Amino acid sequence: MIQQFFRIFPALIAATLTAFLFSSCEKEDTESDNGLPDIVPGEGLFLLNEGNFGWGNASLSYYDKINKEIHHNLYQKANNEQPGDVLQSAHITGNELWLIVNNSGKVIVADPVSLEHTHVISGLTSPRYMTTAANATGYITDLYAGKVHIVDTEQKTVKGYVEVDGWTEEIIMFGDYAVTTGVESGRIYAIDTGTNELTDSLDVPPGPVSMTTDHQGHLWVLAGGDPLIKNRPMLYQVDKESFTILGEHPLPGEETTFSRLVSCPDGKTLYFLGGDVYSMSADPEAASPELFIEADGRIFYGLAVDPDNGDIYVSDAVDYVQRGQMLRHNPDGSLTDIQDTGIIPGGFTFY
Repeated sequence: MIQQFFRIFPALIAATLTAFLFSSCEKEDTESDNGLPDIVPGEGLFLLNEGNFGWGNASLSYYDKINKEIHHNLYQKANNEQPGDVLQSAHITGNELWLIVNNSGKVIVADPVSLEHTHVISGLTSPRYMTTAANATGYITDLYAGKVHIVDTEQKTVKGYVEVDGWTEEIIMFGDYAVTTGVESGRIYAIDTGTNELTDSLDVPPGPVSMTTDHQGHLWVLAGGDPLIKNRPMLYQVDKESFTILGEHPLPGEETTFSRLVSCPDGKTLYFLGGDVYSMSADPEAASPELFIEADGRIFYGLAVDPDNGDIYVSDAVDYVQRGQMLRHNPDGSLTDIQDTGIIPGGFTFY
């Protein structure tokens, strides 16, 4: 047996060395690969995982719509650091991905394919959402600052602000204006993008939080994001020319928090969250909210509609501690895919 051992010993050494060299090469190849998927415009979306407040564990995921695959922790893999505390929202302008990190008081500018960050705008109070105008100007809302920050999207600097009353939430372009929701004031504010001045406001109580536009170019405002305000939650349609209210549509349940108003690609159907997913025609004469997708015990937290094919995406926060889930539906509401996400999936950004 001893002689047999010495006969096979050189072969064992050779095999061990071969295995070591192979594993070393394999390890080197793995380490050189940052684990990022192929991010192709039109084929996927970014999923923003807020993370637990104060824990600094926000993360960025990417969902491949074609292959129905989800990839996690992409910002961390690309930059060897997490984005920060509470990844609130994201905005794509030009070929840049702007990540709004709420409790860290900063905005990260990154390449949407490599996800490597190029700039960081810090020192903001509590940024929430962003939109951009055609003149290289961006507008960022804020929870506590009592102002909308104005940024130069080319220089990546804050160049001013517009004073408003309290908390501002979603902001979108509406003609030549950046319009934002004043949650505490019960108003929507219109900022002239040519002068960067507040030119108009409109009462839309209680607590406007979310907006979208319809097939006629009119603005829809969802007001009912604060259950402490006991006024009846409402949907308002605002005229695109006169900035006046065209119609008011009451929502079911004074105790329900409503949020995440979005529209389908043709702008003729609205969707929003109120525990479940509701739908409503954007035709004022036929407008009446209807239950569309039941939560069935889930905690629906985020909502988005694919601008290409009308697929509906909903996120489930589960218990706000462990990882959540993303649910994909056909335009008819039928479920087509479920994927695990990071912690507290909130926003969707299509690329």
